Amino acid sequence: MTQNTREDHLTLNSTDHPERIIAEQNQKISLLEKKLEKYEAIFQGLSDGILLIDDKLTDCNKEACQIWRCEKEDIIGFFPSDFAPLLQPDGGKSYEIAQAKINEALRGNIQKFEWKDIRRDGIAIDTEVTLSKIDVDEKNYVLATFRDITDIKIKESEKQALLHMMEKIIEDRTKSLQEYNASLNEEIDHRRRIERNLEHAYLELKEIFDTSGDGILVLDTDRNVIRANRAFAELVEMKMDKVIGAKCFDIFPCRHKCTDHCILQELVVGSNKTDFEKEFISESGDRKSCLVKASALRNSSGEVLGIVKNYKDLTSYKRWVDMLQESEEFHRITLASISDSIFLTTDEGKFIFISCNVGNIFGYDEDEIRHEFESIFDLVGYDFYSSHELQSINEINNIEVEITDKFKSKHVLIANIKKASIRSGTTLIAFRDITERKNAEKRAKIEYEQLVQAGKMVSLGILVSGVAHEINNPNNAIILNIPLLSRMWHDAKSILDQYLEPKSVKKLH
Repeated sequence: MTQNTREDHLTLNSTDHPERIIAEQNQKISLLEKKLEKYEAIFQGLSDGILLIDDKLTDCNKEACQIWRCEKEDIIGFFPSDFAPLLQPDGGKSYEIAQAKINEALRGNIQKFEWKDIRRDGIAIDTEVTLSKIDVDEKNYVLATFRDITDIKIKESEKQALLHMMEKIIEDRTKSLQEYNASLNEEIDHRRRIERNLEHAYLELKEIFDTSGDGILVLDTDRNVIRANRAFAELVEMKMDKVIGAKCFDIFPCRHKCTDHCILQELVVGSNKTDFEKEFISESGDRKSCLVKASALRNSSGEVLGIVKNYKDLTSYKRWVDMLQESEEFHRITLASISDSIFLTTDEGKFIFISCNVGNIFGYDEDEIRHEFESIFDLVGYDFYSSHELQSINEINNIEVEITDKFKSKHVLIANIKKASIRSGTTLIAFRDITERKNAEKRAKIEYEQLVQAGKMVSLGILVSGVAHEINNPNNAIILNIPLLSRMWHDAKSILDQYLEPKSVKKLH
């Protein structure tokens, strides 16, 4: 028998100092409770959902319940694919993919991937999942860390599983103390079981702290960093030995430091949590932005023992928001600069979006159209287009529509209609005013007809001129020769008269 075994044996069988044994056990439990309180506050401050996976889901945190919109009892005992659609976006079966990822994590390969989940209320969400292997009491588990990436603002998590476990431990301990007189040895064994459970919980929280994707700091009341995880060191681009022992305002410069104007002072004077955004310059000179959630570590009497700060990197998110705002501004300016009027409607023609330049064609501004017309068909006409035809071919182009604007002026429009899926709208309609073009076409037609008529008159003139020319030629020959013929006749007449006169006389005689 070893020395420790003999001491345990003597301790268990000693009846002279049971109070000392219980006091020692109480002291150990108190120390472990303080550690558990510290890491419980860290666990409370995590903005990621945490799952512990054996063959099924065996434990989870409040954030996991919040993300899936269900209670812990609805998660424990199920498999991760029970909270996902049958098929993932890539066409793979959710159950088979989840099983493969978990098996790979159990082999020691950390798995990071995006996953499609379905909340208990039926809404599909996108999550970012990290699976890693942990060893607790010589048994392998998979620790799953996941976050809802469809909404950066994460609501407060449900109460942690460790809180329920602590309440049960306290209840068991109270019950055991009440039964102390019945069995002292059972009381000691029970306290040892509590100690093992606390050690197990401590290991779990330590693993969660070290593997969290967010940066985590633990400060004492003087703002000294007493603990930090690897994600925080990567965020600030500093070595861990430089982080530990530094003041929080040395890592993130703050002009208030430990004065009453410091945001963290709210935790010291009574608040349990506070949220704020922080921008800083990293060691490499990059400007970064992060969301900071701070929680106070308090003992049972409410005294502040330290502060836990969770840092979520928002740099990529803010860059994406800026790009989205620039894109939105570009499209807004583009829509305002074109002459076409754009409408987004439902299948029934209800207005979802109206471009700002509709007054150029219809004479009404956006608010007037929404107030005076219930649908696009009231504005343009009920025979504008066929919904059934649009459903079958998805796009109808070059429809001519005649409308009367607000000021009773007639307009001819050409419309292009296309099926769409933008916000709650399903039909995209673009109108272009071709009134001037139509009027120009009419004027061109009239001018063409006039040109044709003029051509006909020119042809007729040429024909008449030709006929007149053919008549004038012989007439001109006659007219030119009449004087000559007249003189010739005058000269010949006297001769003819001479020849004619004797003959006439002879006849008389």
